[in-house]
Amino acid sequence: MPGNFHEVPASVVASWPKPNYVDPVRRTWLPILALLLVALSTLLVAGRFYMRAKKQAGTFGLDDVFIAIAWAFAVLLSASACVDADKKGIDRHTWDVPLENYVGAALVGWIAQLLMLISCCATKFSVLLFHRRLVKDIGNWIWAIWSALAFTACYFVATLISYCLLCQPLDSYWLSYDLLHPYTRHYKCIDGNSFSVSIGVLSVISDLYAVFLPMVVLRKYDLDVPRRQRRCLNIIFGLGALVAGAGIARTYYLWKINNSYDTSWTGFDLFVWSLLECHGAIICASAPSMRAFFRRYLGDSFNRAFRSTGSSRTKQWPSKSGQSSSLPHDDLADSKSSEIAQKLVDNAAVVEKGQVLPHSYFVDTARRSTDTMPRIRSVADYEAFSLRQLNNSRHAYKNSNRSNSFIHDPAQWPEPGKAV
Repeated sequence: MPGNFHEVPASVVASWPKPNYVDPVRRTWLPILALLLVALSTLLVAGRFYMRAKKQAGTFGLDDVFIAIAWAFAVLLSASACVDADKKGIDRHTWDVPLENYVGAALVGWIAQLLMLISCCATKFSVLLFHRRLVKDIGNWIWAIWSALAFTACYFVATLISYCLLCQPLDSYWLSYDLLHPYTRHYKCIDGNSFSVSIGVLSVISDLYAVFLPMVVLRKYDLDVPRRQRRCLNIIFGLGALVAGAGIARTYYLWKINNSYDTSWTGFDLFVWSLLECHGAIICASAPSMRAFFRRYLGDSFNRAFRSTGSSRTKQWPSKSGQSSSLPHDDLADSKSSEIAQKLVDNAAVVEKGQVLPHSYFVDTARRSTDTMPRIRSVADYEAFSLRQLNNSRHAYKNSNRSNSFIHDPAQWPEPGKAV
């Protein structure tokens, strides 16, 4: 029962229904949700470490250490949610919770807050340290990353100390819920409503900072990212925004639990949004590393799936043998790759005759291949790629014997198809 520091008035207790300890109204799906989230986050973190170990998605770094810490405490948070729901009665209304469970539910709730704090802050450290490696050579953005790291560190330390000083003495936080053996020692607690809302708002701010800072960097500098990869990044940013939304919902229930007398029922909702925020952040932090995994081990399967789509979404392209091949019309990267390879094949005869291709051809090919290089999927693709390298070498060699004025004056360039 985290955050509930007020006493329930006798008039409110009198208005409650008669307790039902035998067959109460329950929400039994919290353990299932917790297990699903643990399985998903474990799968992505394990895949991240596997790709790191294979050196196919970068090398191990400090960001991986923090994501491992975040995952471990997220698993403990999920376990505490299952215990509080299944054993302490947080899955039912307060009036249906046996009185002997009150103290245990409050203690588990306090522990869960610490686990949530450590896991979420460790995830934010991991994300920011990962972005620090990406923007280390981009002007003042490195200072923005360091500022975010400093803010997150200060937030973590201040909140951790506050949790340890919620009440004096600290055990009164949960022992004061003992209605069978009332707590008789003098104790004092801080204002739970102000404290809960404050830490919730600060957590959301740090969530937004970690999500939108890389998005701003990507758009500000228009980094040379392939279109398909840019789409994947936008999806990850969108998921990060959903995580921030879960943090906003969690902040709302932090406020509500201090303004509702049905503490256990509201605490259940608080656990749900805490799990979604905690595991969602870990999933988003590990998603970029999994891109290399899907590209390496599932790329052929995805390509076959794309090629097997309906004819209404395909476009016919001529191949070297004169037969047509089908490619997804909406797969821009694959279409460009095939078009570039085909143009190289078509111009191979011109090169072999000792002729030179127009300069505009190389400029156009280079411009159109910035999104993706030609993918070598067959012998014909490899031949086309080799011809392209041959064309570039011959063109550079022929131009090396000309004057600088010829190089800088397009009017002196030969017409396409004419021998030099």
